[in-house]
Amino acid sequence: MGTRRAVEPQMLNAYLNRHPDIMSGPRDKAGKDIRIHTLFHSFTEIMGICWPPAEPRWSFASPEFVPDAHAPYLAGSVLVSE
Repeated sequence: MGTRRAVEPQMLNAYLNRHPDIMSGPRDKAGKDIRIHTLFHSFTEIMGICWPPAEPRWSFASPEFVPDAHAPYLAGSVLVSE
């Protein structure tokens, strides 16, 4: 009988093998600035969920991703520019 640790890598590998186009986006953008609000759009794209106002540039899974260089950072409960 498999354990959770044995099953999860198998499921992940199966997903990676089936969707190399989706999973190459996060790998290609490993050095980019990823913000918390980018995660929602990225996860929905990876799951295949879309809606009319969604923009591919908001998702790091998309080849059209553009890092958000305008929103302030949250550091110690204070918004800072950098």
